[in-house]
Amino acid sequence: MERHSPRVRNRCHRTQNSNTGRIFWVTPRRYTKPEAGSVREALREIYDCLNGKAAPIVANYDGSATLFTREWTAIIQTDGPQSAVTTLDAIRSQIRTVHTELQAILDRRPYFGEDMRSLINDKGETGEMNGALNNYINALQHLPNRPAVDLIKLAIGPSQSDLVKAMEIYTQWIAAFNAKVILLKGELEFLME
Repeated sequence: MERHSPRVRNRCHRTQNSNTGRIFWVTPRRYTKPEAGSVREALREIYDCLNGKAAPIVANYDGSATLFTREWTAIIQTDGPQSAVTTLDAIRSQIRTVHTELQAILDRRPYFGEDMRSLINDKGETGEMNGALNNYINALQHLPNRPAVDLIKLAIGPSQSDLVKAMEIYTQWIAAFNAKVILLKGELEFLME
């Protein structure tokens, strides 16, 4: 049996290991139909936020972060480091906006907060993206205007690698949430009975 705080353990409706694709629900009782409807609404908002705002940044072929990481040396060399800083700052702002919106969704539904947090399962993916972007921006500020490609790769290469890794983790986090939502359809029907 999984170990939880006494408060949470006593409130568990169903305890299942999320590593095997099962859901951990923290509810004092079954949801009523209106409550289940509210949970569905919250899930829809979260889904729309992650898939409509977060995923396009990192997962789409033409997403802002994806485009930048594909053309980073050319952008820095031809447009200069300050242009790259502006682009990365815009990406960072988008990532932060998504995080703020997710938090607002959770804040509007504190009764379901624990359930929603277990589904979102944020283990710092937003922080990883934000940190990688901060480090990248910091490294760019030390470059001269229109630097040579070799200097760009030497000075910015590690930051570029860190950003790509953070993007992969962020994308996997969104995909894991989507997989949970697919599994949830039957679970929500069970909770409404």
